[in-house]
Amino acid sequence: MKPLRSGLILAAVVLYPALTALAFPNPVFKNGLPFAAPFALFFLFFLLLKTEKSRFLSVPASGVLTYLFVCYWLWTFNPLAMIFVCTVMAFAYLLLAVYAAAVRRLFGDAAWIAAAAGFTVFEALKTVGFLAFPYGIIGYTQYSVPGVRGIAAVLGVFGVSFCLAFPAAFFAAAIGNSIKETVRNFPIFLKKQRIAVGGFAVFFVTAIVFGAVQIASVKPTGESVKILTVQHSGDTWSGGFQTYRRNYEILKKLTDDALTSNADSRPYDFVIWPETALVPGIDWHTRYDTDPQSKELVRQFLEWAKTVPGTFITGNSESVIGDPSLPPVVYDSAGIGRLNRRSYNAAVVLKNGRVEGIYRKRHLVPIVEDFPLKESFPAAVRFLEAHGCQLWDRGEGSVLFKSAGGVPFAVNICYEDVFSDISREDVRNGARLLINLTNDLWAESDAAQRQHAAIAVFRSIETGLPTIRATNSGTTAVILPNGRIQASLPPFLKTTLTADVPLFRPSKTVNAFVLRNGFAPALAAAVIIAAVYRMKRAAVFRKSSGRGKLAKKK
Repeated sequence: MKPLRSGLILAAVVLYPALTALAFPNPVFKNGLPFAAPFALFFLFFLLLKTEKSRFLSVPASGVLTYLFVCYWLWTFNPLAMIFVCTVMAFAYLLLAVYAAAVRRLFGDAAWIAAAAGFTVFEALKTVGFLAFPYGIIGYTQYSVPGVRGIAAVLGVFGVSFCLAFPAAFFAAAIGNSIKETVRNFPIFLKKQRIAVGGFAVFFVTAIVFGAVQIASVKPTGESVKILTVQHSGDTWSGGFQTYRRNYEILKKLTDDALTSNADSRPYDFVIWPETALVPGIDWHTRYDTDPQSKELVRQFLEWAKTVPGTFITGNSESVIGDPSLPPVVYDSAGIGRLNRRSYNAAVVLKNGRVEGIYRKRHLVPIVEDFPLKESFPAAVRFLEAHGCQLWDRGEGSVLFKSAGGVPFAVNICYEDVFSDISREDVRNGARLLINLTNDLWAESDAAQRQHAAIAVFRSIETGLPTIRATNSGTTAVILPNGRIQASLPPFLKTTLTADVPLFRPSKTVNAFVLRNGFAPALAAAVIIAAVYRMKRAAVFRKSSGRGKLAKKK
């Protein structure tokens, strides 16, 4: 095969990120263009399968461009976050290029199958560990396509990614250096790969059918909960105490107005404020007198919260004593005091103004919210905090709450609804309703908020539970187990959302496979088994060929 022209390689480097960005919600197409996703992947697999040494530069470059295009809004939040994400992705895509080179040598004409499977595992690995960044996973582009998104009910979102990657890899492998060569060789290639292509067609149809069956098996109980979510479109942090008080007054007024104008007089089961809607820590300022202004604001909030019906949930910057042997404020030799506390991004659950329970965010945004070596590198912590990072301590595990009406529910905070494992743990813990508190105002982008909401759609599909998203600027929404958005609010408005959210009984065909996120590990195991088999066959062939040559020589 002749070397590819550099113009074709450069075009693929740009077209993969450009089409990927179009497939996701973006400034031009608010809901994205889902059909652009497989075309985007075609150009990625073109680079992986058709280039030689240049892939080790072109693939990472294209991967970095993808995140610059899809997650452009990170610049407006924190340039450090964008640099961090691009650095991680450059390394990740380099490893993908190394993998592609290996499977090309090992699998020959069937390398495209291993490449499609490897890309799917690559997508899953992007959600694992401290460096995890699940934005940009191609399966999420299908959130508005009912049949395709339903695959997630049986295989999880990575099953959707695989169904997009397989045909893209096939066509990338089938093309030649020219249109004439492609037309001449395509029937031959298709004939050689007919078993794989036919097997995928059966797999795809089966996944859609079983996905539809799984979704249909999640039946409504006939019960519902009436919810009120408050979207105040306010900056949580900028401006200090005056901002905290102003946001509280806006949230309180919006809530009071909605409670007063309750059309059907049926009391609300849930009233929900977004992430860190109330900044001063409720528990801390109830116990300690370290800040009279914040203490008074917390007192006023708790007094007013007695008037809120049902279960009241608010995001809060929770603090607890760091070293129990020391007082709340510790003074150094110069008389400068520091607070002896640990701080969490938390959700506080109240009933009749009393705190019933607290959930602490367990998966923090790397670097921006979490720096694992902060005790050892205080200078780095000061640098990050000076550049807009809010470092928290990490919560531990799922917490199951019960509403005033007895409905078990779980709360997750902002970035946590982009991780399948968190929602799966909540389901296994007994939740029948997922509630997400989010602050996406920092992105200053409608596209960023729509991308986040698109990801949340899959948490409902995978778990068979409705999701309530309460955000400070969008997308505030109610998502049903089939992935349909029942109700939502326009972004950047100070308003409220009222909805009757139906409850669902657990499916009788609960899919343990998806609840354990088994698809990506199964693909990885299949590739490893196939690779070992190919290597053994090659070793046997070399050995037998060597014996034949030796016999001939004698």
